[in-house]
Amino acid sequence: VVFEPSRTSHDHAFAFYVITSNSHIFILNNLNSVKRPPAYDAWIDMYAGDEFERDVKDYIDMCDNAAKNADESTLKSMREHFMMSCKLEHMFWDQANDLMKWPDIVAESCEGDKDK
Repeated sequence: VVFEPSRTSHDHAFAFYVITSNSHIFILNNLNSVKRPPAYDAWIDMYAGDEFERDVKDYIDMCDNAAKNADESTLKSMREHFMMSCKLEHMFWDQANDLMKWPDIVAESCEGDKDK
């Protein structure tokens, strides 16, 4: 599934982004209760805050309303975008948990850019 905002209705965007915001709330609220590096305090506090959670709930409501008014083809596409977003979000947190390093080919490319 390819997400191209310029070619996709807002309904698809709702479905694509809803999981990211929701997972940030869940994960960062749990990080709020553990010792964490101070460098991440502002980021964690923003996503774990009540204001962000209210905004996400409003966003989920907008997504639900878009789905209620969507035809079957749009619903199918929204589901596909939602599932792809879930997979990408899982990969993001899994890579962070495993302390994934950049592949050598990417690392070498970045090191070469330092000389320019």
